[in-house]
Amino acid sequence: MKQYDQMSEENPVYCIVDVETTGGRGRHHKLTEIAMIKFNGHDIIDSYETLVNPERSIPYKITYLTGITNEMVSEAPKFYEVAREILEFLEGCIFVAHNVFFDFNVIRGEFSELGYQWKAPKMCTVRLSRKFLPGHASYSLGKICQDLGIKITNRHRAYGDAKATVELFKMVLNVCSAPDLVQQTQKQAQLTLPSGMERVDLESLPSRPGIYYLKGENNEILYIGKSKNIKQRVKNHFRPDLKRKKDMELKEKVSSVDFNETGHEWVALPPRGP
Repeated sequence: MKQYDQMSEENPVYCIVDVETTGGRGRHHKLTEIAMIKFNGHDIIDSYETLVNPERSIPYKITYLTGITNEMVSEAPKFYEVAREILEFLEGCIFVAHNVFFDFNVIRGEFSELGYQWKAPKMCTVRLSRKFLPGHASYSLGKICQDLGIKITNRHRAYGDAKATVELFKMVLNVCSAPDLVQQTQKQAQLTLPSGMERVDLESLPSRPGIYYLKGENNEILYIGKSKNIKQRVKNHFRPDLKRKKDMELKEKVSSVDFNETGHEWVALPPRGP
């Protein structure tokens, strides 16, 4: 299966995606529903949606939020049964979602469990809305759509939220042209990352105080650091303009990043001298 290596600035095709999951944190998320809407910047050209059997119980609080029950997914296909369909639908598209790193990580995690390292260019409608549709008190999907008069049918179900995200994305495109958005996405990808990491790994880090651990292939700790902003500090390790040999060598060895949030800035600050 070919990967999408080159984004067309003239005629980009977007895949607006929304997922529902079993909840939990990080790798503990499992898909219960996915909706994907293919959009050419003007019109919806295709769509795909399915419930997914997560092969685990859905917590009551998640069922209360989404309306998706264990009974509903019991006869649904497991991810491996629809993985090829999902992959083929996403192929050649720019992946777009509201809080894209959540949806992207969930899908990437599902592919990873099947031994497939999936990649795609991505855009986040939270970030785009903040930049091109400023002035709103909240940029959660429900609040921003309410402010802009976008009707969400079937909130907290994958297709209803994906369809609302399409309408929000249209408003962004009315302010910023498609070529400009593609150029922005390409520019954001310019951090030079080692082969074992993707930008989404960095973007999913918290922008809060804490201690972080740069780890190598065998999960050995290569470097321990602390910062008032974990995400920003870790990104500095992967800048393309690093000069010192030891910094460049460290960057090439990193395979993953772990962290502990401290909750207080003073804990993450460097110690003062005597």
